Amino acid sequence: MTTMTSSKIKIAGTSMVIVPALYFAGCASVPQEASISKIRKERAVELVSHLNYGMTEANALDFLKRDGLEPVGQAGDSFSWGDFYNLQNHCTLSIVFSPKQISPDGAWINGLLREASIREKDGTIEPISLTQGK
Repeated sequence: MTTMTSSKIKIAGTSMVIVPALYFAGCASVPQEASISKIRKERAVELVSHLNYGMTEANALDFLKRDGLEPVGQAGDSFSWGDFYNLQNHCTLSIVFSPKQISPDGAWINGLLREASIREKDGTIEPISLTQGK
């Protein structure tokens, strides 16, 4: 089942590996010039590499927002979900979270940072190393 509302996509029954791939596949051919960030891939990698594995979703998103990165969409399920950012040089940044404990109602809450990657224009996915948390 797939439902779509504004810039949110919720896909039931996906895994952490499939979530970014589905978003990337769906957005690769859709022009989104109006929502492209002024941040280049190299700067995004530099910023994200300062994020700690296991940090809260709120703290990770606040950190990225301070530097001008705003998500253009979200995809996932109650087991994991990702925020996606269009970058200046036609790359897409993916930040993936999973909950500390799965919510009985399926809500995407209490997310902890688990992985990050960049999808290149040619479809190549490059993982970004996160700082190991305390």
